[in-house]
Amino acid sequence: MNYGFINLDNDANEVPISVYLKKEDPLFEIKLKLINEQKPFMKFRVVDTLGEKIMYEFISWLRYVEFDGDAALLYLAKNDAIGEAQKKRQNQNPDSDDSDDVDFSDCSRPRTSSHGDLRTKSGFG
Repeated sequence: MNYGFINLDNDANEVPISVYLKKEDPLFEIKLKLINEQKPFMKFRVVDTLGEKIMYEFISWLRYVEFDGDAALLYLAKNDAIGEAQKKRQNQNPDSDDSDDVDFSDCSRPRTSSHGDLRTKSGFG
């Protein structure tokens, strides 16, 4: 986005954007499986402030779409995210024995792990 525009009727200062996985991407099928074969795109209402949660999610999705590194790093990042989600859930509900009930909403979020930082491995960030 090297240019901007002003919409005087846009009180919320947001723009709807859909970002698709590229079908010609050699990792397309793997990426689709890693998001549990949901639709191959995400919709965002981007805003003018990078500090907003939606902008973090938008940039994370862009990095996922553009990732062209080793697919093993994507699997490792997802496994790390699942482990973190399970720990988080157990800490929130220590009396629960239900380890299968995991929130996967942040599993595709890039993060630093013991397996390396996706930002440096992919050339992004």
